[in-house]
Amino acid sequence: MFQRILSLGLLGTSLLCVNPQIITAQSKQSPKQTITKSQVADQPQTEKTLTDSLSIQEGVYTDLKQALHHPQKVKVLVLSQIDSLPSSVGKLTNLKVLQIKNSKLTQLPASIGNLNQLEELHLSGNQLNSLPASVGKLKSLQVLNVESNQLTLLPDSLVALPKLQVLKVANNQLKSLGAPLEKFSHVSQLELRGNALGNIPLRKEELAKLPVYTSIEEALKNPSQVMRLELSGLKEVPASIGSFSNLKELNLSNGYLQSVPSSISELKSLQSLNLTNNQLSTLPSEIGDLSSLQQLTLSLNPMEKLPEQIGKLGNLKELTAMQTKLTSLPESVGKLKSLQQLNLHGNQLSSLPESLGNLNKLVSLDVGSNALKGLPSSLGNLKELTRFSASGNGLESLPKEMGNLDKLTSLNLTGNKLTQLPELGKLKSLESLQLSQNKLSALPESLGELSKLKQLNLNQNGLSSLPESLGGLSQLQGLHLDKNQLTSLPESVGKLTNLKSIGLEGNPLEKLPDGLGELKQLESFRLDTSLLSQTELSKLRLNMSKTLVPEWVTRGWGNK
Repeated sequence: MFQRILSLGLLGTSLLCVNPQIITAQSKQSPKQTITKSQVADQPQTEKTLTDSLSIQEGVYTDLKQALHHPQKVKVLVLSQIDSLPSSVGKLTNLKVLQIKNSKLTQLPASIGNLNQLEELHLSGNQLNSLPASVGKLKSLQVLNVESNQLTLLPDSLVALPKLQVLKVANNQLKSLGAPLEKFSHVSQLELRGNALGNIPLRKEELAKLPVYTSIEEALKNPSQVMRLELSGLKEVPASIGSFSNLKELNLSNGYLQSVPSSISELKSLQSLNLTNNQLSTLPSEIGDLSSLQQLTLSLNPMEKLPEQIGKLGNLKELTAMQTKLTSLPESVGKLKSLQQLNLHGNQLSSLPESLGNLNKLVSLDVGSNALKGLPSSLGNLKELTRFSASGNGLESLPKEMGNLDKLTSLNLTGNKLTQLPELGKLKSLESLQLSQNKLSALPESLGELSKLKQLNLNQNGLSSLPESLGGLSQLQGLHLDKNQLTSLPESVGKLTNLKSIGLEGNPLEKLPDGLGELKQLESFRLDTSLLSQTELSKLRLNMSKTLVPEWVTRGWGNK
């Protein structure tokens, strides 16, 4: 496997190192010669290339005329000091490695696309200003090195190369890759340094590899090279902030900022803005002009509202505003069509806008520890939602539409005032359901249809019985029922063969099901035995002896 490496241009440091290995080449056309691997191609130590395994005893040519005389025999072709390739090179249909480095090559023939066995193409140090679209036909190509040329654009067809793992285009004149960066997600090593690609968005892991400037003075020495800037303890944002035209990550957390200047809108390449732990009560309307912004963090500020213009952030993927003083959200938040994570935990929200239901890419939503008394029915439209938390609010009921969230894996409604639940049977992906500290007196029969549920927490409710359908929770591992009003459990509990833990403390239990002995994986069983008869206790000890519950635990039951 290739290790994903990205070296972005404006910083000028390569992550590659040469690992020369001696390869002996013998062909019928020339006497035995020695070629180092660094002569065939500069490859990093982590890069497994064809030349690691290729038998070099035959098929290696360094003369183009000789190669064209034996086109079917050529597997490796290493050329130098040439300024053009004839179209007849397309006849070398068994060619696997082609290297023309440090020459004067200005173009490639379209017939290059006929080399359907080609796995490595090394063309660094030439004078190429374009690549033919036919490069996209090289379906076996794994390594493409065109560093140090004069390329201004890459052909769109590159994204169609299914096996491409190494793409080196450093030190060219590229202003665009010809396709969005995410189209190259299959490429494990991408070299972009030495280009003018400031507007290309980078993934978090790629950003993390770039150097961080922590001094505004140092950063201003060459502002076009600064892509990550971290300035803590500020009382005001420097007026020069707009100078960093290629800035992608700006961290102004842990300061004393009371405002953000409108000049922030000049940071057109900015992807991440962190304003955590300042004294901000609002944001400028110009925040909506940050068209490349993907991540916005506003936590720990005395912020009471967000500007309507926040809805203009069409590329925003993560919005975090924890422990602020927000009492409401603008309707425009529903226009954040790229938003995947929305964390509003620990605010003063009393309601949520219906427009939240328009966030059709939202995966995670946390509105815990607010002042919500209800939820909008439009939440049922969030078809991609996998995690939802509304714990610590004042919810008395849930919209029935929540039962449509069939991709939901985690639902946390702890610490509300729920008295009943909607039908839950469609939540087929649900693995964790947290409902402790509510006012539930009964559960719907549809609960038993949650075939993937692993954790069910119903502590501190008012349950006096459980549905027989509970036995349908075949994957359940944890069942927490402490501090309810249960006097018995349904017989179907014995079908929960994956159960590892049961909590029943604080219930007036008088009878337990005979099937408890079938719970062979059970490791923990907590309950009050004060109301159980001696007959029930004896039966319980016998059943527990068939499980993994330690004997010393059961020995103490019933001692009065």
